[in-house]
Amino acid sequence: MKTRTHILESSAASKPAADIRAVLFDLGDTLIEYGTLDPKVIFNDGAQRTHAYLVDRGHGPPAFRHYRKRLYRSMRWRFAWARVRRRDFNSVHVLRDLCSGMGLPDDETSITELAWVWYSPLARVARIEPDLIQTLATFRSAGLKLGIVSNTVIGSAVLDRHLADVGLLDFFPVRIYSSEYGRRKPDRRIFDDALAAMDVDAGSALFIGDRRDTDIAGARRAGMRTALKTGLAATRGPDPDYVVRTIAELMPIVLSAAYTN
Repeated sequence: MKTRTHILESSAASKPAADIRAVLFDLGDTLIEYGTLDPKVIFNDGAQRTHAYLVDRGHGPPAFRHYRKRLYRSMRWRFAWARVRRRDFNSVHVLRDLCSGMGLPDDETSITELAWVWYSPLARVARIEPDLIQTLATFRSAGLKLGIVSNTVIGSAVLDRHLADVGLLDFFPVRIYSSEYGRRKPDRRIFDDALAAMDVDAGSALFIGDRRDTDIAGARRAGMRTALKTGLAATRGPDPDYVVRTIAELMPIVLSAAYTN
């Protein structure tokens, strides 16, 4: 199938194309860009920060070496099991089980804050496009409904906090995270439920993500139009309807339907 690539200039149109009523977004490396990461470095940083957090509050965790070893085994087992089941786990549950097993505070408030500390190495390197907030504000002013469908092992409270910190949360009343949902892209049901929550049919919605194998494949199965944001992910899968380098380049697609064949 030939990919349709839209023109790159922004559109000044004040209302969306008649046949597009909603835009749904992937989160990681689409709305929020994390860049090239070394998983081992990120894991060790998160382990050190959570251990220091527990020590500073006088909770008496075991020595760091033992703490890190147990955390690593728990995370590794969950990742392996998630691959088999094709469902993402929730890292908040891993941290809760770890704390419970060590006799550390495992109430919701304590674990939620610990989960944020665990995520903080990612939050520190994350970036959003300079004009992203302006672009989303234009979409919302034009009457478009906006939502998020994300494959992630991070809990909703942590991701929502990050979105709030960078000024994005209020744009997305509908947010479906696979860590909470129990299914993951490309399963079409995660898209179907997002569309139902937004009260929009698939033919009137566009999905943008950075992966062909999950984002583009899943959204197409659900009957949505698709846009691929080019970046670090080199994945195989179906061709998108549109290819963009930034979210701002969606403007002529959703506001005026301007594109070239």
